[in-house]
Amino acid sequence: MKGTIGRGADTSEDQRLKEFLQSDIKNRSENVMIVDLLRNDLSRIATEVEVLELFAIKTYPTLFQMTSKIAGKLKDNATLLEIFTALFPCGSITGAPKKRTIEILQGIENRERGVYCGAIGLIESQEMTFSIPIRTLVQRADQGTFKQYAYGVGSGIVWDSDPWEEYQELQIKKSFLFEEFELVETMRYDDGIALLDLHLQRLQRSAKSLGFCYCDGIEEHLRSLRFSIPHKIRLKLSRNGSFVLENSPITPIVCDKIEIAKRIGGGDLIAHKTTLRPYYADVAARIARCEVFDVVFCDEEGRLLEGSRSNVYLEIDGKLLTPKSHILPGVYRQHLIEQGRVQEEELWVCDLQRAERVFCSNAVCGLLEVVRVGGDPKDFLFELA
Repeated sequence: MKGTIGRGADTSEDQRLKEFLQSDIKNRSENVMIVDLLRNDLSRIATEVEVLELFAIKTYPTLFQMTSKIAGKLKDNATLLEIFTALFPCGSITGAPKKRTIEILQGIENRERGVYCGAIGLIESQEMTFSIPIRTLVQRADQGTFKQYAYGVGSGIVWDSDPWEEYQELQIKKSFLFEEFELVETMRYDDGIALLDLHLQRLQRSAKSLGFCYCDGIEEHLRSLRFSIPHKIRLKLSRNGSFVLENSPITPIVCDKIEIAKRIGGGDLIAHKTTLRPYYADVAARIARCEVFDVVFCDEEGRLLEGSRSNVYLEIDGKLLTPKSHILPGVYRQHLIEQGRVQEEELWVCDLQRAERVFCSNAVCGLLEVVRVGGDPKDFLFELA
């Protein structure tokens, strides 16, 4: 495993990053250098050494990893000690030249690594499997009231490495340690769930991307729901595939005020609807207090993004346009795009001034027109029409 890049915010960015990693000269050169080193190590205790897979890209919930696979036929007289002496510490950890690198590390590291970067595995009667414990959570000896854990991350340093880029790589590699969360779908029931197929497609897409189990019973359960009046249905899917449904009657909109604000943060999960949305927590509290219908966000450069619970649209020159990146792709938004009623385009806060009409939407409320009600030109204030 040599060569890492973080996941994108959506499918197209994912593909772009994956292709970049696949073709990047720096990552390929590091990978093939280690392949050559491991072939040499393996040849000490094996014959018929060959590269089975070179520069393959593996997908994980928060990153893409470039990997190569090397195999050989173990020599009949190779002992367990000889095998471990030849293969560990692994060349993909030490880099090259291996012997000198280990000497340097022993001189500058002031503590033991423990199992980190060593070997951990299982020996059976006819075979054994060992892995290098990187990105591994290790519980330390009991420290009293609180349990302590260690999680080691690192990156391959070469002569032209950029310290900041290497530090960012460490952040990517530890990013899976974030708070546990659930996938969410919020739907409208009105004699059946509206746009159910689109909701299920988005849920399945997020489950696959983030490593969640998807329960086939979800669709059957949703289609079996029966209410005499319109309801809001909220589905929460856990990582293990279990799910819960919440429902409540749809009530009239009490507050129609919409504000514009800058969004701080967003992270890797912005393209997925989850319970982990700290950057929208304050707005959710204000909505619950009936202070606003929603807050529409822009980024630091002034790009128009989305509301905390709605997508936004501007009608400009007779065309209905919606922001295309760094947003949650709403189900109703997708419905309008598939109907050919909406086009994706990069939009800016200043475009609000020249828009002929403004709309917002979500799956529960549908498409709602928005009108400007004054305020400072730099601080747009709107309300539902």
